[in-house]
Amino acid sequence: MRGHHTLSISAVAALVVTAMLTYGVGVGLANSQAGTTLSATKTALGFRERLLEYDWSLEKSVSPAEVEVRSGAPATLEYSLTATRTLAAETEQIGVRGEICVTNGGDRATENLTIVDVVQYKVGSGQFTDYVTTTVDVSAHPVLGPGESYCYPYQVLFSPISGATYRNEARVTITNHSGWLPGGQHCPGPNPCPFGPTPRASFSLPADFTVVEVDSSATLTDEISCPEGFACVSTDSGPWMLDGSATVTFSLTVSHTSAPCSLSVPLTNTARLVETDSEVEHTASALANLSTGLCGTGCTRTYGYWKTHTRYGPASRDATWDLIREAGEDTPFYRSGQSYYQVLQTQPRGNAYYILAHQFIAARLNILSGASSTPEVDEALAWSGAFFSQYTPNEQPASLRDTALYYANLLDQYNNGVIGPGHCDDITPTPT
Repeated sequence: MRGHHTLSISAVAALVVTAMLTYGVGVGLANSQAGTTLSATKTALGFRERLLEYDWSLEKSVSPAEVEVRSGAPATLEYSLTATRTLAAETEQIGVRGEICVTNGGDRATENLTIVDVVQYKVGSGQFTDYVTTTVDVSAHPVLGPGESYCYPYQVLFSPISGATYRNEARVTITNHSGWLPGGQHCPGPNPCPFGPTPRASFSLPADFTVVEVDSSATLTDEISCPEGFACVSTDSGPWMLDGSATVTFSLTVSHTSAPCSLSVPLTNTARLVETDSEVEHTASALANLSTGLCGTGCTRTYGYWKTHTRYGPASRDATWDLIREAGEDTPFYRSGQSYYQVLQTQPRGNAYYILAHQFIAARLNILSGASSTPEVDEALAWSGAFFSQYTPNEQPASLRDTALYYANLLDQYNNGVIGPGHCDDITPTPT
């Protein structure tokens, strides 16, 4: 018949073979792919929260801003740290939060792990309806290795529906789940077919709001960077835990160790405040300038001069007295129970304590007035200071008498100008 074509037996056979081969290739491709399996669980906790979010600021100051630190005459700096907490925002939030824990039960790593969390509701009987959908952040652990588990936190905010019952559903998918690979029975096309478990959990909303404070506390620390040639000792090194606005004060004693004379160097202190929850950091610095004075300048005077040039006379008062512990001659002298002035007025009568104390006070005042020191004088002052800190005029070991008298004699030579920059009454002081 016209238009009718008859195939030979050999042609039909060839087509059948071709179709079988083509089908076999497709099936073989799908079956050759290796996938993995997933299991998942979830928790859900409803909440009503009144969120109070705080912010902090930090200020720092130092007094004095400039100070001269000479050998044997430490300086004291007073620092103040002011931390201020303010309420930055007050909001209300309602929602559900929890964790979605996923386990890879196969022997292949997951591919394209995705978690979508859905809040569902219903009023009365019937089916649950999707209400709010949120994509869960899996960037902390995007791939699960064979046999590996990981829990991903989530939070979904929503407006409540009157009289509703709630549940939460997590839709966990990967693109290499066994049975759902491209070319397989459930995924016939060439494109990936995401698949995975959908764990659910019911939850309810509390009737009352819970107050939640964010960054209500902070940690305050202070970093001291002591310049080379000086020693810095703080009365309080922190850290300080703050539950609200506060002012922290502390003193820093700066001593001369090996800094050269005629030196001017900055001492920078940096305070750091870290907010507890957000870990936001605030810093504040204070700058004090340290100087060591000129070399070989000044002159010395004997303890007789300093004894008579106090506020009690008979000579006019020497203002250097104000530099003795910043309180003048009425400041208690170590453990003696006497003021500096009273110690100088006490006749030694062979008491090594008073013999040394007279020369020690005079040497201290000479250095504070601008006289340069010497290494042996620094040694004598250091030993004497330790001696007075430990003993009283009536309680001192006989074994230390010779040492005390030795240093008293050395300081007497310094005060009289035999060593050091020279006595102030000399026409031409001769430094050692």
